[in-house]
Amino acid sequence: NNININDTLIIDTNSDLGNFGLQILDSYDKCTIYNFEKNIEKAKLQKQSYTINGHVNRFKIYNNYVGDMLKSNVEINEITLDMFTIDSFSFDKKISVIKIDSDFQNDILTGALNTINKYKPIIIITNVKGGLLQNSILVDIGYNYLHNNNCVLYH
Repeated sequence: NNININDTLIIDTNSDLGNFGLQILDSYDKCTIYNFEKNIEKAKLQKQSYTINGHVNRFKIYNNYVGDMLKSNVEINEITLDMFTIDSFSFDKKISVIKIDSDFQNDILTGALNTINKYKPIIIITNVKGGLLQNSILVDIGYNYLHNNNCVLYH
């Protein structure tokens, strides 16, 4: 509630059907969403949903993996795509939030450390299984965290 994400960029690294991004776009008039989704059909559905809901020019959807290296033809679970790092992108806005699925958090965070150090975004790690998840990469660079249900928020 105390953070202003207007006129910033939000990154969702495992955007699935894009519901997180749609909620953000519906709630904040001037932010932009970058979604990374490995399933091409889900990426197409995201584009349709965002367009139907009037969010044209406020989103980008990438059909690739996000990780700790730049590499072509990476196969994970029988899906072959290119892998990018968050640090390999040039951003034209401040990044206020990065959402990451817990299964790939260390690789994604390693490939985003320069971006994280530059913008100090809130980082949301979802699908946390079991007890409290303390990510040493983030704690080591000064992040605090809150744990709620299956999600950890680093600030």
